[in-house]
Amino acid sequence: MDIVPAEWKLDLGVSVGTDHADDFFLSILFAISVVVIACPCALGLATPTAVMVGCGVGAKKGVLIKGGRALETARYIDTIVFDKTGTLTVGHPSVRDVVVADRAYTPRELLYYGASLEC
Repeated sequence: MDIVPAEWKLDLGVSVGTDHADDFFLSILFAISVVVIACPCALGLATPTAVMVGCGVGAKKGVLIKGGRALETARYIDTIVFDKTGTLTVGHPSVRDVVVADRAYTPRELLYYGASLEC
């Protein structure tokens, strides 16, 4: 007899055959408890996989996560403070808006003069 089919049969019996079978989430909790107790290696694989996926999703969105410890302790953060000197950057500058204070210049002229000063 293989352990996996026996585990799933026990899992199904525990989740459906309890007095709380009408409560879906409690049944799922019972089922997960059976899986963790019967095969604790699944829990050992789940944590590194979740950290790896979290770091990958952060990287796709442009957020550098320095490791699992930083990701795991991030849940305790309730305030983030940034300074105004360009801490949040994407690696290439871009002009998002041009506000003209003096009506003698158009936004296009100001961009031209600003670009000529860049060199």
